[in-house]
Amino acid sequence: MAPTGLFFALPVAPESPTKRVVSFFDGQNLFWHAKAAFGYQHPNYDPNLLSVAVCRENGWRCHGVRFYTGTPSADKNPRWHGYRERRLSSMRRAGMHVHISTHSVPHEGSPFG
Repeated sequence: MAPTGLFFALPVAPESPTKRVVSFFDGQNLFWHAKAAFGYQHPNYDPNLLSVAVCRENGWRCHGVRFYTGTPSADKNPRWHGYRERRLSSMRRAGMHVHISTHSVPHEGSPFG
């Protein structure tokens, strides 16, 4: 006897003409790739502007930016800790969601550790 069963075809909503995008950035990864591509020795990037530019280029709507990074503890590297805290505060004021972890072992050559 052949198998039988019920099959349901549910209607699918039409695809929205404008895509909403949430961008996710790994701060260390972004730094190292910017350094390799442009020779930067300093974390010179703006994830918000990068996200908006990519969205504009593709006709998408930027719906948010999430930035994940590590930062050295104040007792291990006060200079970079202070810099990073100010930089991340600026990102928050620009509307980005910032997620921080404290470095336990810095990446060799990193300006953050």
